[in-house]
Amino acid sequence: MVRHYWQRSPVVAPTGEIRSEIEETIRRIKTFSENVHSGKISAEDRRRFKHPLHIGIGGSALGPQFVSAALGSPDDPMDIFFFDNTDPEGFDRVFERIGEGLPQTLVIVVSKSGGTKEIRMEWLRRKRSSPRTDFDLPGTPSP
Repeated sequence: MVRHYWQRSPVVAPTGEIRSEIEETIRRIKTFSENVHSGKISAEDRRRFKHPLHIGIGGSALGPQFVSAALGSPDDPMDIFFFDNTDPEGFDRVFERIGEGLPQTLVIVVSKSGGTKEIRMEWLRRKRSSPRTDFDLPGTPSP
């Protein structure tokens, strides 16, 4: 089933169960975003996040890049960065742009299938190297 149509308007979902699942997911995303912007969810040093780093390949990066470019402005509270391939030199360029703000960078890993090897390996590497335990959301694949 193609769910992205229902995500735009959950009332057209074919069952109440699917509608509720979509509405709950949207609520959780909004709550997470509000908690990041308010500082309730913060970096390891308890400071507010300054930058999201979006890690995704293909459609998992192209849509967010388009929305960021189309709707972003200099007044946005955070500067977003993207890893959209496996090029180490590209990673270095992004890290240079983030600079001293790396400790206040929120890493967001996106994979529609959960099976994109490059994304999964980066997620696992970050998860293993961090003392934080809040890497998972319910319904996401576990290592």
